[in-house]
Amino acid sequence: MDYSKQRKLGVLLSYFTLGFNILIGMLYTPFMISKLGSLQYGIYNLANSLISFITLLDLGFGQTIVRYITKARVCGDTEEEARLNGLFIKLYSLISLIAFVIGVAIIVLYPSVAKNTLSTEEIKLFRAVYSILLINVVISFPLSVFSSTLNAYEEFFSLRSINLASNILKYAALFVLLLNGYKLIAVAMVTLVCSILMQLSYVYLCITKIKIKISFAPTEKKLSREIFAFSFFVFLNMIIDFLYESTDKMILGAVSGAIAVSVYSIGVYFSRYFTELSTALSGVFMPKIMGMYQRDEKQEISDTFNRVGRLQMALLFLVLGGYICLGQEFLLLWVGPDFKESYWIGIIIMIPSIIPLTQNVGITILRVMNKHKYRSYMYLVIAVLNVAISIPLAIKMGGIGSAIGTAVGNILGQILFMNWFYSKKAGIDIRRYWINILKFSVLSVTVIITVWLVKVRLMGSGWLSFGLFVAGFTALYVLLYYLFVADKYEKGMIKSTLRKLTKKGIT
Repeated sequence: MDYSKQRKLGVLLSYFTLGFNILIGMLYTPFMISKLGSLQYGIYNLANSLISFITLLDLGFGQTIVRYITKARVCGDTEEEARLNGLFIKLYSLISLIAFVIGVAIIVLYPSVAKNTLSTEEIKLFRAVYSILLINVVISFPLSVFSSTLNAYEEFFSLRSINLASNILKYAALFVLLLNGYKLIAVAMVTLVCSILMQLSYVYLCITKIKIKISFAPTEKKLSREIFAFSFFVFLNMIIDFLYESTDKMILGAVSGAIAVSVYSIGVYFSRYFTELSTALSGVFMPKIMGMYQRDEKQEISDTFNRVGRLQMALLFLVLGGYICLGQEFLLLWVGPDFKESYWIGIIIMIPSIIPLTQNVGITILRVMNKHKYRSYMYLVIAVLNVAISIPLAIKMGGIGSAIGTAVGNILGQILFMNWFYSKKAGIDIRRYWINILKFSVLSVTVIITVWLVKVRLMGSGWLSFGLFVAGFTALYVLLYYLFVADKYEKGMIKSTLRKLTKKGIT
């Protein structure tokens, strides 16, 4: 099997799926609100928010499965692989039971908490929707072992294809149902059915293609302790990520009110997709890096870190530069003049985040080396520091202040500490990385200044003018990147892609 081809196809499908999700987010959400009404849409979001707490019960086992199944594969230990599959199925079945108990408790208890804000009919609707979403989570937990196993076997194309097909099916079904007058219960049922079909597709692939073996024989105590220790720090990172994303909104809601939260949410809307652009590429490298680590190929690991980082830079500097240059015009066209501050919030958060996002494969490297706990400790300190900084800044400056608090946390932890750690403790050539950052920064600034000067004189109002400038910015960036920044490897990738596209066009 050509694993390199699987990675490339997986990344391409990840970006295609991300583009699809962005388009759906911008076009489908207003349609859904208009058909459901703001009240039912609010209940749906409330149910999803409470379900998100239940999903934290994953406890980091998803990444743990990928690491240890990959390690067993590289070592050729099929018996250990079978025992690991059995162990994780048992663990996830227990988690599923715990999730069910907690979910039922929420169904019973939450309405009494919300009795002053929700009517009797709204509470009934909430209970029904939450119950459907809970069934989805309870079923998905034990089945998630199979998607993680596919990841460990580098079946990226199959994983991304099934995920994309599930999304397309879900939104097509929702469109038809909402158009014909169906409401929130139908939305929840479609989500449940599509999710189960997706998980069952993963199970089918594992049985027929990978020929997965499962043994419920006990694993060695030493290995079990190691697995739980590894999972704990992945889980700790998940908790901190969850709190990190929610903290600013909670602080703003307390000190500045709902309008400030709305403005801030629009600002971070772009940074969320900015992050997903990075993880779509770095998320497919754990099996490859695990093989390098087992073979003690330290230089190859460092080269992979920098090669992947450059590819992420090429895309993320394009997006960041485009946002800096044309973001104000987009926000004015999309959400109107009341969200001018959102533009600056986006810039404050996105600029420092481009460093950790172009080093995302480093997280995978640390997990392979089992050194990710140090990042978790750092993250915990930074999360506390973020709260301490953001509260006074939010009181004085609103959403801008919260964004500055987040940016300071990123600079101190994700940039200064992590770059020192990658260099000194993981053996990665960080000097080479920063030389690359400098090259892409010069490229991006050059294109921003050029297009900005033209924009001030020639840009009109409306989507057509905006679209033309986006196309012009992209074309200039790509041209200068190819001529002055792309290395031999990247030019080879571009030429190879163009040759394939040309051949397909001719045939």
